[in-house]
Amino acid sequence: MNFKRKLSIGYFLPEKYSICECLEHYGEYIGEVYFPVKGIANGRGISIFDANDEKEMLEELKIIEAAGIKLNLLLNANCYGGESLSKKFGKQIKTAVEKACEFIELNIVTASSLFVASVIKENFNKLEVRASVNMNIGSVNEVRYVEDYFDSFCVARNLNRKMDELQTVSNYIHSKGKKISILANSGCLLNCPAHTFHDNLVSHENELVMHENLMAFKGVCWDFYAKNCTSKDFIENSTWITPEQISLYSNMVDYIKLATRVHKNPGKVIEAYVDQQYDGNVLGLMEPDFSSYHTIKTKDVLV
Repeated sequence: MNFKRKLSIGYFLPEKYSICECLEHYGEYIGEVYFPVKGIANGRGISIFDANDEKEMLEELKIIEAAGIKLNLLLNANCYGGESLSKKFGKQIKTAVEKACEFIELNIVTASSLFVASVIKENFNKLEVRASVNMNIGSVNEVRYVEDYFDSFCVARNLNRKMDELQTVSNYIHSKGKKISILANSGCLLNCPAHTFHDNLVSHENELVMHENLMAFKGVCWDFYAKNCTSKDFIENSTWITPEQISLYSNMVDYIKLATRVHKNPGKVIEAYVDQQYDGNVLGLMEPDFSSYHTIKTKDVLV
């Protein structure tokens, strides 16, 4: 598979190494870097709190931009509360995009909210607007329902292992002159009934910590896998694609998204999918990472 400019990876703050070091090794394979904005919730809460972190991120994004890699701003929280349709929130979105454009050449905005998508369409017609994977768009009809709002679609995780259905959705999206991407390394449960609940909690993370809460919710996946810790459970109840399988998607999708923003070793994830092989525990490539619960090798999957 020709991976040139095919991967979409999440911006991560440097710990063991920086994202720019990853670009030195894998830059020719990376087509996009997606990132949050300080102060507005996204699909991972508000992951840039500190002004110094934001400054460092913007400086690194300039380097990424200079390498010819597209920049994708995440405004993809599942819920924005009572202000979800407000003039105030619309102005906040517009200001955030304008501020980003002062520092970098922004290419894409990813949204879960139709209101956010509409604000971007109205005010920034040169930007590509992408439907977030959090919208769970998994059929041609579901694309048709919202296709006027979006230029591209990161489709539902549940399609990853339904190759015929994914091909049908891909054909329709491409027939409309739009783009399609998939999320390859999600550790989320297949058809998880708690996904919307969890996404809503993530949207309000900064508010939740201000209260005395009666429940600590990490995700039903952690409890489920703790009770059903067999290879069959991990394989049949998941949506992830192994690095060895990724070439099967070459002609179907424009981008392959990798969850790397909060992964403890994002470089390992990127390397595995670029090389299209991995000898270790594939659960350690996923986000969430369940490698402490069980071990699955590629040979366990490719039967």
